[in-house]
Amino acid sequence: MVQNSVDRCAECGTDLVCPMNLPTVSPVFHDHIIYVTKVTSPSPFLYSLEILHLITGAGVLEEFPKNRGKIEEEIMFVFNTVLVASVLLFKCDAGIVDTLQKCSIKNDECMSASFQKSVREIGSDGIPELDIPPIDPMHIQNASVVILGGITVTITEGVVKGISKCQIKKLHIDLDKQVGTQEVLCDLTIKGHVTIGGSSPTIKGLLGTSSIDGNGKGKVKLDKLYLNFDFPIYPIKKEDGNTYFKVFYENVDYKYDIEKATFAAEKILIGKDDITQLVVPYLNTNFKTLMKNIGKNLMDKAMEYFHDFSKKYFEGIPTKNYITEDLSDYVKN
Repeated sequence: MVQNSVDRCAECGTDLVCPMNLPTVSPVFHDHIIYVTKVTSPSPFLYSLEILHLITGAGVLEEFPKNRGKIEEEIMFVFNTVLVASVLLFKCDAGIVDTLQKCSIKNDECMSASFQKSVREIGSDGIPELDIPPIDPMHIQNASVVILGGITVTITEGVVKGISKCQIKKLHIDLDKQVGTQEVLCDLTIKGHVTIGGSSPTIKGLLGTSSIDGNGKGKVKLDKLYLNFDFPIYPIKKEDGNTYFKVFYENVDYKYDIEKATFAAEKILIGKDDITQLVVPYLNTNFKTLMKNIGKNLMDKAMEYFHDFSKKYFEGIPTKNYITEDLSDYVKN
């Protein structure tokens, strides 16, 4: 058996000297047990080599001929365990960037599937080395949008769920025209604490006043949110010698559609009055008309988050990791 460092044998009670502050490892043998001190070696693989070197180099096996077979089994167990751990750690360190599906840039279906797989795998962990935060759930703070010509709705603390399950219906990159096209279909749920303030003649018919100042907890479920947009994109070469895409999302025109929006809320207060039962049924009954009036503002905000993610993805990952062709001939400096 293999144990952590101890001062006394767990089976026979014999005192052992196992200093815990050694810079690498120090296996201590006592008849039937291998004791291993604290490991600070930079990698499990190097650790396993250190163990074997210390054991065989010191001739420890020859000192315990009666238990040689058992000790050899222990050594191989340690070596195999550490070797497997090394492989798993290497795989984890490689992360999403080194496991992307490679596609021909001319194969839109493959490119779309690869990007969608990345979105799903990023999920709740993000890609720290690319400064991509977790996207599902996505936490948002103080995100504001102006609707109905003067009403500011701010999500002070909110959560967006469902992004990792978005379908990338299309990802097309035309290198000659330096234009990319994306189509995305999502089912999203947004909920959080909301503040509402401002004035607009539009709300007078509903609330009896054109001014509003309130807060509460709200939730909206967007079914079949569809986005389609084109954006400038071209390959560049960075100082590391690798080719990356440079993308521009500023002032990008897009098309969108929402099949259905379902609203829910609790305690939307205007002063001391709870207007939840007045507002929520109105929103759910008139969501189509409402989305025509406020949808663009909401989508502008949503596109900011999507573009931030996509920009970090394309500009942070070498094209060689997910595209089979050499794009050197298309590099623009």
